[in-house]
Amino acid sequence: FAILVFLIVRQQSSAFTSTLTAIESVLKTVSQGRTGARLSFSGSDNINKIRNGFNDMLVEIEQNKQLLEQRVVDRTQELEKALEGSQTANVYKKQIMMTITHELKTPLHAISMFLQTLLALPEGTDPKTLREFNLTALARANDMKDDIENFLLKNKLAADNHDLNYSTVDIMALMQTCAEKVS
Repeated sequence: FAILVFLIVRQQSSAFTSTLTAIESVLKTVSQGRTGARLSFSGSDNINKIRNGFNDMLVEIEQNKQLLEQRVVDRTQELEKALEGSQTANVYKKQIMMTITHELKTPLHAISMFLQTLLALPEGTDPKTLREFNLTALARANDMKDDIENFLLKNKLAADNHDLNYSTVDIMALMQTCAEKVS
């Protein structure tokens, strides 16, 4: 009788442990990153439910892994595009800053030159000459102010934050001012 009980217990425990061994084997395979591993044992209805539930869970894990990997790829591409755009904008910003620096230095040098000339003039210099130098220096200061206003306007335009103001322009005066700057 003891041998019979032993054999029955052994058979039942073998069925139970073989199920656990199969689950352990599949879990090791999955933990190593390999996909497609499934449980294939069969048994009672409860054992079959465990097998089917476990296999369904493995399918869901694999699908979620694929979805997550695709999201990582998509997000990486988005970040690469953003980085590329940022780098391009940075280069553009450096070019603008160099241009602005140059454009602001030009009238500043002219103002400085006229002021130095005024200081170097001997006492008793013709007031008309002094006035011309002062007016020219003032015109260059206004040029600098206009350059700064243009720079600010360009920034507003780039940011779509601007109001249009229409005004008339005296073309002859503009041409005369240009000719004076050139001379």
